[in-house]
Amino acid sequence: KISCSELAKIKADVWLMSPPCQPYTRRNTSSKRDLSDPRTAALINLINILKELDPLPRTVLLENVVGFEESQSYKLWTDALISRGYTVESIVLSPTAFGTPQERPRFFSLATLKGHSVCSIENGVKKAKASSKLLEKLDVAPGKQIRKLSEFLLADWPSGRENERDENASLMKKLLKPSSFCMDIVT
Repeated sequence: KISCSELAKIKADVWLMSPPCQPYTRRNTSSKRDLSDPRTAALINLINILKELDPLPRTVLLENVVGFEESQSYKLWTDALISRGYTVESIVLSPTAFGTPQERPRFFSLATLKGHSVCSIENGVKKAKASSKLLEKLDVAPGKQIRKLSEFLLADWPSGRENERDENASLMKKLLKPSSFCMDIVT
């Protein structure tokens, strides 16, 4: 557990965060969700540190599963950021929006300390559906051409094993077919 004084000594300009997603995932149907899950302790510690930290990071990027934005943890997080003078923008993106063959939407929250703007946005929390400026900077386009998975993998196959290769990707069929439901691969 890091302390406020330890974090202050680092004087980081940027925080990149990805708290454990299990407390927020839609697949978690247990009673240990959100703040009742002990895996949220590190995020809660950072929220408490943020209330007192000096100097503050200029930018904080948080990534998590879709559903995090509806959690009590996210409300505490954004409340702490806004109270310290940050502007917060949130967005849900999928790698397919960047031409990557994986359909796995992720939630991103970008907090920028006022006076140190990364992109032009309004004060407070703003849903990214209305923010085309952030999307333009990220080169996200609806209907963007999705590249074949083979473009990301080695194309060389051992001689005599070509029949094991999937026609659209450089993966062995025996690996791709049984696992594709959990790998979120777009083929």
